[in-house]
Formats: sequence, C-alpha cells, structure tokens
Amino acid sequence: VTGVQPCALPILTCAGSLERDPITASRVRGLAATLGLDARVEWRGDLDPDNLRACYQRVHVFVSASRRETYGMALADALAHGLPVVATRVGAADSLVGTTAGLVVPADDVAALADALEHLLSDGHLRARLAAGARDRRTQLPSWDDAVARFIRVLDTLPPAAPHD
Repeated sequence: VTGVQPCALPILTCAGSLERDPITASRVRGLAATLGLDARVEWRGDLDPDNLRACYQRVHVFVSASRRETYGMALADALAHGLPVVATRVGAADSLVGTTAGLVVPADDVAALADALEHLLSDGHLRARLAAGARDRRTQLPSWDDAVARFIRVLDTLPPAAPHD
C-alpha cells in the first residue's frame, strides 16, 4: 500500500478460528506465504474476550471482506471499540457502518476493496474522522437487552402456531 511507512510489526492481524474451515485457513495462509507476506501476518486464532479486547486496542483499522454475512457481529464489535471499518456490502454492513464510521464496498470487488484500504491507510485525517464516527456509532448500536426486547416484540406480533397432528 502506498503512503504507509514500513514497520517491523505485522501489517495484518487475523483473529478467528483456524480449525472451523481448515481448507480456507490453509489457502489464506498459503497465499500469504506465496506473496512473501507470511512474516507480516499475525495468525491469532480464536481469542478469549480479554485477548480480543487487547487486539482491538492495538490495531488501527478493522477489515471485513465477507462474501456472506447476516448481521455482522464482528463489525458491531469493531465499531464498539472505536475502529474505522472497511467492509463489503453484505448483511447489515451498510446500516451498521453508515457513512461516518467506515468505507463499504461491493462484495467480491477486489479492486474496490484494495482502493478503500489504500485510501484509509494512507490518509490519516480520513482514518481519524472515521474512528470518531465509529466511536459515535457505538453509542447508537443496540444493547443485547434492546435486541432481545425487539425480538420479543416481533414474536408478539405473530399469530399463534397452528396445532400439530
């Protein structure tokens, strides 16, 4: 990425299971090695809440290049930690990130994802503005209690189930 000063620290931290989909994990790790980036990628695996919080505190940008997503708990979690986001337009990404907390690009558009990352990583003012937007968005995200109450309200509007034979 242009405009970013080289450093000895990893440029990418990957958190999440390496065993849930071992074929994909192996392909991604192999690609990093093929590109000569394996020394710059940190593979953290599953993290407990304390280690995940520590990870969020030391990174500058959260990237989610999902092809499929329902709600986007990882996006909401990143916003709750005040991180600017680059995400693909799947699930609730648009409504979670909005226009003030990150950049949302079409899924499977590698060029758009690369452009958004380059723009965010090379523009400190943009990164600071979107981080401020993420901190603001976190105050607007529903709590678990709010989400449960909303779910119950929806269930209450449904007709009773028909008896089964």
